[in-house]
Amino acid sequence: MSDLTIQSLYIQIEQLQTELADKSWIEDSSVKLTDTSTAADLFEDYDNRPLVVGLFGGTGAGKSSLLNRLAGTDIARTGVVRPTSMEITAYLHEDKKLTALPSGFPQQNFSSISHSASSFKDVMWVDMPDFDSEETQNRDQVLQWLPYIDVLIYVVTPERYKDAEGWRLLQSHGYRHGWLFVMNQWDRAESIQLNDFRELLQDTGFEQPKIFKTSCKDPQHVDDEFASLATLVASLSERNAVEQLEQFGWLHRLDVADKRLRQQVSMLAEQEIELVDCFDQHWNDFNTEVTTNSALAVREYSERFAPADRSPVKTVLKSINGGKQSNSEALNTLSLVKEAPLLWADWSSARLKDTLSRFQLAEQAHGVPAVRLVAASKAIKDTGRLIGQDWQQVVSNAVANPGQPWQRTLHSVCRWLQWLLPLAVGCWIAFRVLGGFVDGASDRDAYVGVDFLVNGLMLTAIAWLIPLVATHLSKPSVPKTVERSLGQALQRDLQNFADPYRDNLKQISQERRGLYEKALKLMKKTQQMQSRFSVLENTELDGLLMRK
Repeated sequence: MSDLTIQSLYIQIEQLQTELADKSWIEDSSVKLTDTSTAADLFEDYDNRPLVVGLFGGTGAGKSSLLNRLAGTDIARTGVVRPTSMEITAYLHEDKKLTALPSGFPQQNFSSISHSASSFKDVMWVDMPDFDSEETQNRDQVLQWLPYIDVLIYVVTPERYKDAEGWRLLQSHGYRHGWLFVMNQWDRAESIQLNDFRELLQDTGFEQPKIFKTSCKDPQHVDDEFASLATLVASLSERNAVEQLEQFGWLHRLDVADKRLRQQVSMLAEQEIELVDCFDQHWNDFNTEVTTNSALAVREYSERFAPADRSPVKTVLKSINGGKQSNSEALNTLSLVKEAPLLWADWSSARLKDTLSRFQLAEQAHGVPAVRLVAASKAIKDTGRLIGQDWQQVVSNAVANPGQPWQRTLHSVCRWLQWLLPLAVGCWIAFRVLGGFVDGASDRDAYVGVDFLVNGLMLTAIAWLIPLVATHLSKPSVPKTVERSLGQALQRDLQNFADPYRDNLKQISQERRGLYEKALKLMKKTQQMQSRFSVLENTELDGLLMRK
């Protein structure tokens, strides 16, 4: 049936709103419990269920008298018992059976009475307590029963048709039901009161309210319209009218849920700046600022690893010694290495927190739940504590292995050449000298002379000096290596911090996009459903419905 399709769509919207609340996109207070109660819930046989008509009004309005007149017999209590009665009484034809009351209904305050009047065999009358009686729970019981009512007959008197309590209840819950209005005790009323009552109803939302004038104490009154009221109620008990009234109730619930969803879903719309892009803007500014401000401190720290000034002789001796540090130099280096984690200063940590706070405030303005952003920050708090924690090891590795691998290889080759080249030149000179002695036995000109000695010494010096200079020049710089390594470690730690946070933001963005698309589909279906059922087949029902 069509109303089941409407009900399914309504439940989907309510489930989406619950999901929005569970994921903190809207406040829990903006989500109402799913309301799927209808009069059909009171009966097992849906296709043959009666029309449920509730009589509603203040003390002394004559509801019970009107009910007795409609039934053609005294089935309802009247008189002084009414104002103090807290019971809701249902009057049902003996051929119809009430299945069970919904859970939560106070059984002790409800009674069901069977009757045999054939005139309204397909109508169940519900005589509700006076909402303005001294018993405050009467009004709560009326509200509890309202979802199970198809048509409410609102009974007033000429003196009390402006009752404030009644109007507030009418305006809050009137859209789900068909409404019939009875100005009882018409024998002592004036036309101006009826006109004023009609204007009040039109202002409330009824374009053409169905108002009947009755006089239960004087049924023969010339203006009594009881017969028209009874005929209309009988026509409404026909199956087609009952289905349309229930369908209208579902359409109203769907309309309320759709309007609430449209208000709540506005923060899910795509923004000009994506969540991750907005974070990257704030993060890049922070990264630049922190890197710039820490560069000087890192440079000064790195320069402290430079060796103390030495004389040329000491430099040569140091080179000959293989570049090994003295004990005092080693202790000084170890002390410097331990200071590395201190370079991540409190200022940097505070600046990181400020950056996240500014980003979160900016995104909250776009509707991103603050609790989700705070949760994303908490998820990476341990990562933030790790910034700078392994810098001591980074510096230690930089000191132990300065420079790039190719630099260290070149430096090692040059050091070997310091010995290999002079040794090769020496071997060549020795070979020439030895050859000169051998050949000198037969030819005195074969002896090497002073020129060869000078050239040999010069060649030996060059063979030793060039590798020595090359070794010195190719030696990797410990300060530069420390500075570069710390810069890379800072960027690595910041990246390790930003990546998980960025991933959390991506999940939030994907979640928002998915919820938004789901909401759009539901709103589109709702619009199609409303267009499909916007026109009631029974035009006589129009006057029973609140439209505004």
